[in-house]
Amino acid sequence: MVKKTLSLILFGLIAHFSFSQEFSQDVWHEGKVILRTGDTLTGQLKYDLSENILQFKFGNRIVTLTPKKTHGFTINDKLLGKERVFAVFGYNPYSSYKPLLFFEVLVRGKLSLLSRESVYVETLPQFDYFTNTTFYSTRRMVDYSFFFMKASKKKGQEWDIIQYNEKKKQLVQVMGSKDEEIKEYIKENKVAYGSRDGLILVVRYFNSLYKKDKDNG
Repeated sequence: MVKKTLSLILFGLIAHFSFSQEFSQDVWHEGKVILRTGDTLTGQLKYDLSENILQFKFGNRIVTLTPKKTHGFTINDKLLGKERVFAVFGYNPYSSYKPLLFFEVLVRGKLSLLSRESVYVETLPQFDYFTNTTFYSTRRMVDYSFFFMKASKKKGQEWDIIQYNEKKKQLVQVMGSKDEEIKEYIKENKVAYGSRDGLILVVRYFNSLYKKDKDNG
């Protein structure tokens, strides 16, 4: 009876932690939206990049906005404790038709770094030592996809957006003529170029090289 009771308590605790995670897309944040009409809305915002929607709350009303209606939005992320900037760009790597999507802007410059996030559920096996049985628990996780954006050389197209495959070879190719400096920077500073923070460091350094050339030129 004691074993059974302890097992139930353990299972309850695991289930609680499995479903209690809260992510930025789950909560309302103070922020503002810039509409394509030129108007600005200020208030409570809630986003879902995987569904490509933005919700704006005022009073008892909630309005759902799509990228077609906005230029972008900013939020004061109450969970992360910082301001985050989102913009709208057309993207489709497989077709000339490029639907509008929300992207988070991590770095803006000659080479910009963008991100899209999605929340998924991961199932993990758990072993109960009291009953010698295995059961499964779930937890919600956040996955990030990263994109490089730079001025396009294609006629009639303002920019190219390239999804990052998390490989160093692609990273240095995107950096073009600064590839050797980037390789040295990554090596000397032991930058984890597959991570969010590491990518931000590398792209900021790349942009600083071009700014230095411009200042010296």
